[in-house]
Amino acid sequence: DVIRGLETESDFRVYHAGTRKNADGAWETNGGRVLAVVAGAPERAEAVEKAHEAAAGIDFDGSQRRSDIGRLHFE
Repeated sequence: DVIRGLETESDFRVYHAGTRKNADGAWETNGGRVLAVVAGAPERAEAVEKAHEAAAGIDFDGSQRRSDIGRLHFE
C-alpha cells in the first residue's frame, strides 16, 4: 500500500521501519510496524501533540495509529 502524506514533512521526523520504495519510487508498506513519527518542542506535551498531529496527516490503506504513546506522563 502506498503511503500518502510523507511529502508534507516540516517540523517533524519520520523514521521508516516496514517500508520500501516501489517501482515508481513511492514509499509503500512492507509489513509490521511501518513508521515512527517524532517532533520536538520546548515542552514535552507540545512535542507529543505535534507528533500526533503529524502522524494523522500520514495515511495508507489499513493504517492504525496509537493515541496513547507519549501521553502517559502528562495525565
